[in-house]
Amino acid sequence: MIVLVLFYSNSSISQNLVPNPSFEDTIGGCPTSFTGMAYCKDWSSWGGTTSDFFIYCSNINWSSVSVPNNFAGYQLAKTGKAYAGIIMNIIDSFYVNNQNDWNEYVISQLKVPLDIGQLYELTFYLNLADEAGHTTSSYGVLLSTNSHQNNYNNQGFINETPQLKNTMGNYLLDKTNWVRFKRRFIADSNYHHITIGNFLDRFQTPMVNVDNKLFSPPSDYPYFFIDDVSIYPIYSICLGDSIELHSLGDSLFSWATTTIPQTVFSND
Repeated sequence: MIVLVLFYSNSSISQNLVPNPSFEDTIGGCPTSFTGMAYCKDWSSWGGTTSDFFIYCSNINWSSVSVPNNFAGYQLAKTGKAYAGIIMNIIDSFYVNNQNDWNEYVISQLKVPLDIGQLYELTFYLNLADEAGHTTSSYGVLLSTNSHQNNYNNQGFINETPQLKNTMGNYLLDKTNWVRFKRRFIADSNYHHITIGNFLDRFQTPMVNVDNKLFSPPSDYPYFFIDDVSIYPIYSICLGDSIELHSLGDSLFSWATTTIPQTVFSND
């Protein structure tokens, strides 16, 4: 297989299809409560749940959702000075006795719908919050043609199977470093929404205790930070295939193979 690599001074020809991928852009200032996803441009929570938006400027108004120090611990952003936070599933007696489940999600509409038959690569980064007493291996990404934003079914979780899933038993344990989740997939529909979270109820969600830490007792739950979400189309040219490439505007391009990237064979 021959893969053409693009050397370009400004940016790659492949565009990240996820808007506001590192949660830096805000709407109307900085969050002042735990329901701050409404302040994050291009992202939302699901149903009546309260996914959290953490950003450095919240230190001025409400430090509980600031960066790097906040109610869930200490964590620098993977990129920039902001990230999201979600409860994967509630396990304490208060919530269990008062409702079925409480899973939180972050949802975004892609810049353009996916092309059927196209290969894509999805990546995002996770970190287990310092104050989380439990963790889980149940998380993934649901691709959909609708947002699910208001599809609250009183179950407390989205009862659908995500196309892109973490391996069961591969628990998120790192409270210091950001851990990458990456999957390649071929789009089988013109999806234009992504939803990140846990899609199992409390009876099916696998959990392990990590260090006996608790949030405000008696609450205890896996709490994940999320940053740097991306979906890129993957283009390759196999031996015998051909493709017509065009430059953008007055930009200059150089072409080389991945095997000898220092040898430019064309500037057209």
